[in-house]
Amino acid sequence: MGRWPSPALLAIFVTIALAMNSIIPAAAHTGLKVGFYRHSCPQVEAIVYNSMAQSTKADDTVAPGILRMAFHDCFVRVRDRLDLQHPSQLDRVAELALRSTWISNSVFPSCLLLLQMLHTVTATSPHRIVPSLWFLQGCDASVLLEGPNTERRARTNTGLHGFDAIDAAKRAVENACPGVVSAADVLQFAARDAVVLAGGYGWHVPAGRRDGTVSIMEEALNLPAPSMTVSQLIDVFGRKGLSPSQMVVLSGAHTIGKAPCVTFDDRVQTTPVDPTLAPSFATFLKGQCPYAAIQSTSVDMDSTAHTFDSQYFKDIIAGRGLLTSDQSLLYDSRTSGGVYANNGAAFYRNFAKAMVKMSQIEVLTGLDGEIRRQFDQVNSH
Repeated sequence: MGRWPSPALLAIFVTIALAMNSIIPAAAHTGLKVGFYRHSCPQVEAIVYNSMAQSTKADDTVAPGILRMAFHDCFVRVRDRLDLQHPSQLDRVAELALRSTWISNSVFPSCLLLLQMLHTVTATSPHRIVPSLWFLQGCDASVLLEGPNTERRARTNTGLHGFDAIDAAKRAVENACPGVVSAADVLQFAARDAVVLAGGYGWHVPAGRRDGTVSIMEEALNLPAPSMTVSQLIDVFGRKGLSPSQMVVLSGAHTIGKAPCVTFDDRVQTTPVDPTLAPSFATFLKGQCPYAAIQSTSVDMDSTAHTFDSQYFKDIIAGRGLLTSDQSLLYDSRTSGGVYANNGAAFYRNFAKAMVKMSQIEVLTGLDGEIRRQFDQVNSH
């Protein structure tokens, strides 16, 4: 077959073999629907709910943890188009392949033809039409995968918790319906149930997701940060197909849970403190976090942090938003209306709609991906 023009070609093949359907044309998949498991596993949502009820009763940090986990799973980066003609991009794919979750030699023979095609294309004229790859990882449970270079190991995900709750829910589902329900769907059912169990409204979860087989640590680096400006937030959410108003309402997930002091150092460890903070709240935060870079102490995200309600928006209006990314929503004309619009019962309905939209980001369906037997491990075929 001749010598490869670049050693990275082999890695391209490995990447494709790892996640044949995690590297797909952008926006290629539809197929989610409410009641997807009506015949194959009709009790699945009740099983997940009951498991989550037990988990949240034992640990009141599970609900915000699962909600955050679902968000982080869906917000993994959409990698730009990679043109296989260019050595620099080939080497980039090689790096990604080496960081992938698993490598299976058993799939090599079935992709030999693809290797030959890649070799031919890259060895010929640059005027030929060249194949390209899109790396997509959305709501595919890639955040659940365990391993040294997976998303779970990214700095932005070090505080994620609730994995034991997803493990328990997935095991319960597997006991009832082995090999039928994906970990990605279990996570989305669990996120909905976390909201309900914390006092919020539920919603119908369109299901039919398949599980991804690739999880790469650096792909979790584009998650929204607590110090982001409104423009930065609008850009990040917009690249996922979410509007500014949907971004505002999804930020309302901060109505439950806590945040470590280090996430709002930029507001209180300055002289003077952030002037958008209510003076009494600034004094309270300084008392909780007397010096910079404290990670061991956490503060409630809003003043009713164990209840899923619209208090988050009331607190922002009162100058008691905890993070820069929270409080700044009030002072930008593109988002301030959303803060006031969700300051009440409308928040529950708006949040449910936005969660359904978010849960459909770059999903795998049909024959793509797989149905994991274990929530945090790719199947060994």
